Amino acid sequence: MMINEYCEKVSSNLPRKVPRNRRRAKARPFLRQLYEEWYARLIYEMKWLPSGMMIELGAGGGFLKDLAPMVVCTDSLPLPTNDLTFSPVSMPFNAESVSGIFMIDTFCDLPDTRGFLTEANRVLTPGGKIIMIEPACSYWGRLAGFIFDRRKFNLAGGWSDGIDDSSEEINYALAWIVFERDRSVLAKAYPEFSVESITYHTPLRYFLGGGNRFDHELVPFSGFSFFSRADDWLAGVSPHWSTFMTVVVRKSSQLR
Repeated sequence: MMINEYCEKVSSNLPRKVPRNRRRAKARPFLRQLYEEWYARLIYEMKWLPSGMMIELGAGGGFLKDLAPMVVCTDSLPLPTNDLTFSPVSMPFNAESVSGIFMIDTFCDLPDTRGFLTEANRVLTPGGKIIMIEPACSYWGRLAGFIFDRRKFNLAGGWSDGIDDSSEEINYALAWIVFERDRSVLAKAYPEFSVESITYHTPLRYFLGGGNRFDHELVPFSGFSFFSRADDWLAGVSPHWSTFMTVVVRKSSQLR
């Protein structure tokens, strides 16, 4: 898929995906603090990566680069905050030159999931990783996602397309489908990849911070510490309380 074709598809199917959505995170203290925590998860993973370039896909109006200047921030839409603009199914990097690919709430937006995984396999160096924070397909995650952000999860959906062309809706269950439900399919189609870990987290704070739907926080920043403890406790009780999950996928140094 050519870059212009890809951008046209993303732009037409994702009117919500504009820079203001993540700029809200910088403007709201509660949500900004949560994004800093998420970015810290990504930065922690950087310590265990082999040498090579590190890139963020779907950076949008995010601010990972403020905390990790070495990361190349990219998006498929031509945004002024991009270091590079390209389709994630056609990355302008040499084979085995990228050590880490980072994404937040981006995998579910991919119009061509298999195309991305094929391209990620090409550019990742052996031992390189894809690290993503994506919506959790849990009982509470699905309910809260619909109530607060109108998110829809199709558990029976396929994983060739993250966007349902017939309804122009995103299937927020995509990461769960590919990396949990169909892990055996992933292993067969991409034997170089293995799911290293899936960690469920953040039952409350994203939506209490207003998410993408609201223009204001639902609770004051003074409550952040309290709800951080509540998040940790609820996620510890059961992963089904979580609304997000961190998925780490590793490219093997040798074919299994």
